[in-house]
Amino acid sequence: LPPANMFLDTGSTPVDGADKTDAALPMAHLLTPESATSTHYFWAAASEKFQSSEQFRHMVYGAIDQAFKNEDEPMVAAVAARMKGRDLLDMSPVLLPMDAAAMRARRTLQKLINDESSG
Repeated sequence: LPPANMFLDTGSTPVDGADKTDAALPMAHLLTPESATSTHYFWAAASEKFQSSEQFRHMVYGAIDQAFKNEDEPMVAAVAARMKGRDLLDMSPVLLPMDAAAMRARRTLQKLINDESSG
């Protein structure tokens, strides 16, 4: 994966549409390549409820850890195995409208790499 920083602001709202402030869960995701086939992935989550409820803090961290270890990590490993070291764009992927921002970031990063390589 290319280096990346992402801010994800999640939360929940009651059916009546009240503000999600009470259940807000902003998260930071920080990725940095280690090698051509591995990436360090750091994350952090914050909530005002972390200060007042150790049970809530453990529940949130447990759920996030479970999602990474049992959902994201196996899926990423399976995709990497199927790609067999090929670059995504070399595989002529079908791109959806929701892929636009990621593709802009990928192209920007590739341009920076190409510019640095050519001197």
